[in-house]
Amino acid sequence: MGIRGFPDICECGRKIIIYTSKSKSNPGRPFFRCPTLRNDHLFKWVEEAVFEEVQDALPKVKCFETDICKSKVEYEGIKTVIEELMEEVRKTKNELKRLNLLMKVGFGSLGLNLSSF
Repeated sequence: MGIRGFPDICECGRKIIIYTSKSKSNPGRPFFRCPTLRNDHLFKWVEEAVFEEVQDALPKVKCFETDICKSKVEYEGIKTVIEELMEEVRKTKNELKRLNLLMKVGFGSLGLNLSSF
């Protein structure tokens, strides 16, 4: 069996068709088959194809899980940096307010009007 998962075409190039078994041993069981209907052409039970698809998908899911975990760690790091920067902005605003007040008090005691500048 060279084709894994859900087959689209047979190795002969013909499009695969889904049939339903009418045999006594597998009644109603779906399968993929080449319309050529020869033994050397593709035949696969649908559940085998599903199993192969799941097998092939599991490593990809694991990679996605790893990527998501890395992204969460990066997000938490960025979130911490943003919080630190926001705190720095808050402190800087407070310092500017304090210095502005000191300037007003200082210039006010000298009798200068800041609005004339």
